[in-house]
Amino acid sequence: MPSIETSSTSDSSTNGSSAVGTSTVSSVVWTGSGTGTSGGCRAGTAPRLGTPGATGNPCATSAHTAGRSGENEHVNDREPIDPPREGTRARIERAALDLFSRRGFEGVTIDEVAEAAGISRRTYFRYFATKADAVWGDFSAHVARLARLLSDADDQQPVLAAICDAYVEVNDYSTGDLPLLRQRMQLILTESALLAHSQVRYADIDRVVAEYVAERTGAEPGELLPRLVATTSRAAATTAFEAWLSHPDLSLDKALRMAFDELATGFGSLDVQLSVRR
Repeated sequence: MPSIETSSTSDSSTNGSSAVGTSTVSSVVWTGSGTGTSGGCRAGTAPRLGTPGATGNPCATSAHTAGRSGENEHVNDREPIDPPREGTRARIERAALDLFSRRGFEGVTIDEVAEAAGISRRTYFRYFATKADAVWGDFSAHVARLARLLSDADDQQPVLAAICDAYVEVNDYSTGDLPLLRQRMQLILTESALLAHSQVRYADIDRVVAEYVAERTGAEPGELLPRLVATTSRAAATTAFEAWLSHPDLSLDKALRMAFDELATGFGSLDVQLSVRR
């Protein structure tokens, strides 16, 4: 469901209205070469990344209006001494994810998140423009990292293999980061109030993948094939995250690779399952 630090510089208590694109993955085939759209996803190539919002992947700088009554009141009249920005951002995210997980996204105000994180409302807005941004974290950095990985991919590597490798690397987390990732993805995938935010963020991921496919194939990013690769690979990633959340014994890496394989082989497991039932 994936950090480089990027922060809002607004001290205003008025929420903004911009957004960024979400973590997705691509289909894979285990054979193929050249510039075709199939090719293998190499296992074990992804370095570990840190916790989103601290030193790892997905986080967000987008801004959406998320007002609630009472959110215009400052939590503290006196501005507390602000610790280093990285530690403060991570603390805000942990406090927000904990409160949202226990009480629901709509049941928590920005003031309550700020209080739980031990900061003022004013400090909150130095890091996040809206309440939803604390769930997504610095997601713009996640998108930028994906774009760099695709840009650096070997031109001789099959298109789908390059996309797969890039997405697996972006979504590789250390064991210690997984509990926070589970909280984050559970909220993103189940909270109806966050669905609209998800669509805006997905758009940036789709754009990055479509542009890469277009560059490799000579098509335009808005043509059918680049858009289809982008949206179907994102659907595969989302399904993998949902399966990972539902099955604690399933690793995220395995779930992603299983989804990629099914997409790349045209859901080849269907033929196997159907033959067994005959």
